[in-house]
This record gives sequence, C-alpha cells and structure tokens, in this order.
Amino acid sequence: MSVLINGVEYVPRIRIGAPKELGTLGNALRVLRKGAKLSLDKAAVEVGCSKSYLWELEHDRTEPGLRMAACLASAYGVPLATLAACLNAPNEHA
Repeated sequence: MSVLINGVEYVPRIRIGAPKELGTLGNALRVLRKGAKLSLDKAAVEVGCSKSYLWELEHDRTEPGLRMAACLASAYGVPLATLAACLNAPNEHA
C-alpha cells in the first residue's frame, strides 16, 4: 500500500529503523511541512510542540500519537487518514 502526497508516492512502514528509501512517515511530514511553506520553528508553533520533537518525527526517531497526528494533519492541511495510512499501514518491504 502506498500514499500519494503532493504527487509523491510514499510506501508506509510500521517499525522505526526501516530504510528511508522506502518512504517513511518522517519523509511525508517533511514534504507536507515544506509544501505548507513552514519552517520547523513555525510548524512547531502551529502544531503546538517543540522544534526538536518535529525534527525527531521527520527523521523517524519517534512516531506521533493520535492527538499529535491530528494536529499535524490540521496544520499541514491534509486529512488525518493520509498520515494514518503512512503510520499504520503494513509494510510489504519489511
């Protein structure tokens, strides 16, 4: 299963540490943030978290809970289902 975000196909994954070339939630979040023309600082204010936490999300060091995923989706102007697909879908490549 894959998700298209701004014309870029992302292959969701489940576990942290999967190869980045598969397309990760972190990569998707970075594309969405940049598409919204937000710096990490501005996105952190918009989302209501720290800049370092967003950095960790974008580098797949951690994964957001449901409430944070909803805040991210709202700030980046995408349906929560888009992020949920990236976070929870089975990864055929793992």
